[in-house]
Amino acid sequence: MERVLRIVVLVALVLVSILSAFREHVAQARFAIFLRERTMEDRRRMLFGPWYAEVLDIGNRVPVSGTVDLVMQTPAARDIAVLAGPLFQPRDVRYYDGMQDFHARRRARFLHDEHASNAIPGPPPPEASITVLVDPSARPHFQVMP
Repeated sequence: MERVLRIVVLVALVLVSILSAFREHVAQARFAIFLRERTMEDRRRMLFGPWYAEVLDIGNRVPVSGTVDLVMQTPAARDIAVLAGPLFQPRDVRYYDGMQDFHARRRARFLHDEHASNAIPGPPPPEASITVLVDPSARPHFQVMP
């Protein structure tokens, strides 16, 4: 009798979890079908949000041989700055943790190992073609410094 009760409780818990997540799964499936009909560029705009278009616009203003400095105003800015960096390629992209580090030309350290091949080499970098302030709480998220 106790074993039957355990099985009934287990089945009930599994059914409750399936039913509670069912609506969310249906919504995600509908969204996936909706995205399937869009171009890859439209999908990126819908998934990434407004900062994606901002980065593409800034990238169009910088020559391919230019450099982009991303100054992260807050710790939360690291997320979108790191996601934005590859969108500026093949331009050189440099990251700075705030205006103090930018003025001192100290690059941001994400993962740092003095002996790694990606250790920050030599003297501070020269001025960039364009400097962009990154702040996820501001609108627009990416603001070009004058």
